[in-house]
Amino acid sequence: MVDIAKAEAKSEPPGFDKRAPWNEVLARAIDDSGFWSRELEQPALLVAANVTSLNDELGEDTAMGRHGSSAMARHGAQPKSDLRLPKPPRLGPQQQTRTHNVHDGAYVTNRSGYKLCEGFNSNQCPAHVNGWCTINRNEMHQCSKCLSQSHNASKCGQTPAPSKGVQKGQGKGGRGKGKKNYQY
Repeated sequence: MVDIAKAEAKSEPPGFDKRAPWNEVLARAIDDSGFWSRELEQPALLVAANVTSLNDELGEDTAMGRHGSSAMARHGAQPKSDLRLPKPPRLGPQQQTRTHNVHDGAYVTNRSGYKLCEGFNSNQCPAHVNGWCTINRNEMHQCSKCLSQSHNASKCGQTPAPSKGVQKGQGKGGRGKGKKNYQY
């Protein structure tokens, strides 16, 4: 064990304050350019240049989550192979009414304005993460006939998409009027 009296007798580095010792520690950590180059700059450049993947660089550091989530309990587990992809920007400005972008009887975009993946609807692009195409992250995997995410256009039993233009939705019905045709 270190003798505290001997440690206090030694001269302290310039700028060191006994009342706030962590200020000096943090200042030295920030000024260590070799650490930042080795741990941040070089890995970030390799990922940005597509030389290596983000998972390879982060390793087990990818296990992040809220308190109590399963991600916190995965210490020592293999990193997940698929990261959640951020939502890409919408194609056009947000519109107040829903318009159907239809070409040759098939939806081209969904009601939110995201382009539909043509490969998914022709059975050529099977992979997706939460409905987003993994090949082109700006496209959604939805049926071009009914906009369902559970199947593609080749497996859809519906008629072609509605004609181009503004379509009025059916709505949910009135509220507070009771159930119609209720039998006692």
